Amino acid sequence: MLYPDAPCIRWWVDYQVAQAATTKGPSELDLAKQRKETGLARKIELEVALLEASQMPVELHERRLCERLEECAARLKGLNRYATQLRSAASGTDQELDDALALIEDELLNALRGVADDVPDDETPSDPAGAVGAA
Repeated sequence: MLYPDAPCIRWWVDYQVAQAATTKGPSELDLAKQRKETGLARKIELEVALLEASQMPVELHERRLCERLEECAARLKGLNRYATQLRSAASGTDQELDDALALIEDELLNALRGVADDVPDDETPSDPAGAVGAA
């Protein structure tokens, strides 16, 4: 049995249009949930990136700390040049002793400030993967 072409084609087109009309894409709620999940994932990625950038390996911190302490020790050893002045001030008046101690105090503060100024702000680890630490 054969069917006439024109009514069959008309029926097929109407059927396909009806199917397309009933098949909907994702609802607005689904799209909103998807955007929320994408936003949360991006926020977590940014937080992790921030944490990775702000951490440094323990070995790097120890090395930098030892360098600074060695610089401080070297600058403090340089204060012995005031030993004779301090001895003479100790046998003199209180004002002479205060002046000598003030001079040493200023020199000590300048030495420590010099060490603080020498600390690099943007030193990065040689192994970027080591900044977070291997677990």
